[in-house]
Amino acid sequence: MSLKSLLFTAAFISLLGCSADDEVSAPVTAAPTLADGAFMLADVTLTEKGEVTVLKRAQMKIYTKGRYMFAFMHEDTTKPDVGAGLTQWKDGALIESPIFNQDGPLEGLHFSLDIEKTEGGFLQSIQVSAPVTAAPTLADGAFMLADVTLTEKGEVTVLKRAQMKIYTKGRYMFAFMHEDTTKPDVGAGLTQWKDGALIESPIFNQDGPLEGLHFSLDIEKTEGGFLQSIQGLESNGHVYDMVETWDRQQGSASAFDGLWKLQGRASEEGGEIVEFSEIKMFGGGHFIFSQRFMLEGEMQQHFGFGEFSIDAEGVVTETGIASSFEDFAGTQHKLTMELIGENELNQTFLWDGKSITQSYIRQ
Repeated sequence: MSLKSLLFTAAFISLLGCSADDEVSAPVTAAPTLADGAFMLADVTLTEKGEVTVLKRAQMKIYTKGRYMFAFMHEDTTKPDVGAGLTQWKDGALIESPIFNQDGPLEGLHFSLDIEKTEGGFLQSIQVSAPVTAAPTLADGAFMLADVTLTEKGEVTVLKRAQMKIYTKGRYMFAFMHEDTTKPDVGAGLTQWKDGALIESPIFNQDGPLEGLHFSLDIEKTEGGFLQSIQGLESNGHVYDMVETWDRQQGSASAFDGLWKLQGRASEEGGEIVEFSEIKMFGGGHFIFSQRFMLEGEMQQHFGFGEFSIDAEGVVTETGIASSFEDFAGTQHKLTMELIGENELNQTFLWDGKSITQSYIRQ
C-alpha cells in the first residue's frame, strides 16, 4: 500500500482465491490455514476516525514460498501501487516485510496482518507498525569476531576464529570456516529491530537460498564494538547458548554498500567452472563473498573477506584477510566497478590472468 493508504487507522481487505486447491504450502505459508496461491481483491474497507469507505479495484496478490507480491493502480495517485517481500508468522499474525515497491528497494518496514479464512478466500486486517532502523545503538559497519562463548548443558567452550560480519542498510552477512565441518559457514539476509532485539532473517547461506528462519539476537554495545547473544541456537545436532564478542573495523561507507546477488557472469575461463553463484556484501570499507560452483563434476564452496578502498579514478582494490582459498590473505585484487542505477552493479577483474565480468542485483 502507498504511504497515504497507511494513514488509515484500519483496513479490511476481502480477497478471493484463484485455484487455491491446486497450490502447495511452503514451510512459511501465507497462513497456517491458507494454502499458497493467487487472490483477487473483492473489496477493501478503510476506516479513518470513524468514517468508513468501501473501495473496489482490480488488484491481485500472490503468496508462495514465504514471499508475497501485490499490484494495482492507486485510485488517488493514478499511479501503480506495488509491494513485494517476505512473510513470517508471529503470535498468530502474518508479518509482511516489504523489500520492494514501485519505487525500488525498501527496508525497515513490517506490517502485522490479521488473517481470517473465508469459504472463498480470506479477510485481511492491517495494523501499521512504525519504521524500524538498522540499529538504534549500533551504527552500520564491518566487525571482526574476537571470540565466541558456547554453553551447552553447563559446559563452556571459548572459540577464536577468523570471522567477519557486516551490517549495512538493513542487511547483514557473515562468513567463516566452521571448526567442526571444516567447510564454509555463511549467512546473509535482512535485519529488523523488534522489542529491543535484533531479528536476523537469513535469505542465503553457503548452500543457497533460505526462507522461514528468524533469529532473535540480544545486542549490547561495547566501547569497541558489540556483544551478541543467542539463546537456544541449534547447530549440527547441538543446542547452545552463544555469546559473541565483535570488534568494529575502521572503514567508510561507499556507494557500493549493500547485499548483492550475482545475476550474470562472463569470463575467459573456457568453461572449466559452471553453475557459478555468488552472494557479496560491501560495507564499512570491507567486503564478504560466498561462492558455489561446479568444477570437474564436484560442487565447490568458497568464501572470503577483507578490506576494500577506492582511488581517485574509481578503481577498487580488495585486500584479502581470510578465505577458503589458499594464500588469499594479504593478496590484492584490482576491480573496475560500476553502479547501474541504485540496484545493479557490474565488476570486472582479472583472476589467474583471465578477465571476468560479473553483474549483481541488490537484495
